[in-house]
Amino acid sequence: MGRSAWQRYRPQVLTPGPEITSDAGTEALVRRATGTPYHPSGTCRMGVDAEAVVDGEGRVNAVRDLRVVAASITPKVITATSTRR
Repeated sequence: MGRSAWQRYRPQVLTPGPEITSDAGTEALVRRATGTPYHPSGTCRMGVDAEAVVDGEGRVNAVRDLRVVAASITPKVITATSTRR
């Protein structure tokens, strides 16, 4: 595919380009060029067993007078859709 006769069929390389030659370069590119708009959900277990981080009211089991008020304690990702057209 590197021959001149094939150049019109060859797609343009956008990223990563030929300057990325190592795993470290790939990792740096991924860290620089990616992200997420989502808040982690379900990372702190809610419940009454020994493995739970918080109880059903968001109170941290191991720390008195501390609550978690974040999506990290919700067991499912909460989404909404509009029914209006």
